[in-house]
Amino acid sequence: TSPALGCSFPAYETTSPQAGWCEWHHKKYKNISDAFETWKNHIVSLGFGYKLGADVPNEKRGYIPNSGVYDKLYGKDSIIIPEVGFEGSADNPYALRTEGEKLRICWSGLHIPRKALNLLLDSLAVEGREDIELHVIGKGEKTEEWRDKAKCLKLKNIVWHGWVERSEALRIMQSCHLFCITSLSDLTSTVILEALSYGMPVIALDHCGFSNVITDNCGRKIPIINKAQVVRDFASAISEMADNEELRRILSEGACKRAMEYNWEDKAKTISDIYCDVRNG
Repeated sequence: TSPALGCSFPAYETTSPQAGWCEWHHKKYKNISDAFETWKNHIVSLGFGYKLGADVPNEKRGYIPNSGVYDKLYGKDSIIIPEVGFEGSADNPYALRTEGEKLRICWSGLHIPRKALNLLLDSLAVEGREDIELHVIGKGEKTEEWRDKAKCLKLKNIVWHGWVERSEALRIMQSCHLFCITSLSDLTSTVILEALSYGMPVIALDHCGFSNVITDNCGRKIPIINKAQVVRDFASAISEMADNEELRRILSEGACKRAMEYNWEDKAKTISDIYCDVRNG
């Protein structure tokens, strides 16, 4: 398997770092063959393993082109318009961290395998810092497993909020200093724009729609090589924010500015400008 696929592999445990992305639920399946069939169907449903019919010469099976491919192919810079947009103002007061105060991290999402909260838990356990507090919003099939994992890792400063009303979720986000997203398979995610609008620097994996939204001015992107590396790099990025409040505040300002770049009015204007350019040759 490729770690870049970031999918849940329902089979048996392994010590291979590249297969370390996988989460194992063997007892859910009749046998190994049944597990592999489920895996195959999941991969096909995501578009992997077959040609996508993209306009790329000599397209190979399972190949997913990114904007850089098209920049090179057509000799022009791609204009990326995410499927989500921001509505409202990004001048919300963001949380300031005072001396001696814990760095509050927010994670929000369904508790399902592809959201991979386990990566963040592993990252927090790397240095075992006492000056960090994690706030987890959401619930799902993995909740108990992840709570048990946190206990095994001796992570004490975690607040499990469960499902809350949207207004309460936004209140929790606004009270935090940093947002982490660990999704292995996702689109751009509306929650990223919400986090940015509240002045929260975002740490995310460098793939999916996150790659186009997060910049060095509003957060950190974690390259994907293998699980151990991702965990280390996540831990390092979190420590950077915890140890340098001046930098975190600069990124908070950048986050607010970045959110405004994705408001619906500007997106509509971008599309209109593209049509005008095409029409005018």
